Amino acid sequence: MDLLGAILDAVEEEVDDFAKRLEESMKSTIRSNSGALKDSITTEKESSTLTRVGVDAAKLQGDGRNQGGEHAKDGFDYSKAYLNGRSGGRALKPKGKRSMKWDTKYSKGSAMKVSQGAQDGHDFLAEAIEMTDM
Repeated sequence: MDLLGAILDAVEEEVDDFAKRLEESMKSTIRSNSGALKDSITTEKESSTLTRVGVDAAKLQGDGRNQGGEHAKDGFDYSKAYLNGRSGGRALKPKGKRSMKWDTKYSKGSAMKVSQGAQDGHDFLAEAIEMTDM
């Protein structure tokens, strides 16, 4: 084995190890209720010198826990909104003339429109990179 081959093998092993640790750090920093975003974090090895770690949008959209509502049939990729936040507000309205109804342990309610305020983003990528030792 030549010197270049030995160096590439050593570097490839280090990159694979770092990618695995980064994936674990990313999953641990995500604050999620359903777990769909955490489970969509994957490591993809494209070649001996290129490994990608990040959100698999197709996996996130296809997850049954991800309720897409009006955005898509199965679900939608909300990872950018989670990362960057959402400015302004958002109004949720029912389809047709029916009102939205809910029943909790303590009360019942209905409404024709529900407003959600702006949300701060959570830069889980930078946080995970900072947590991962090189």
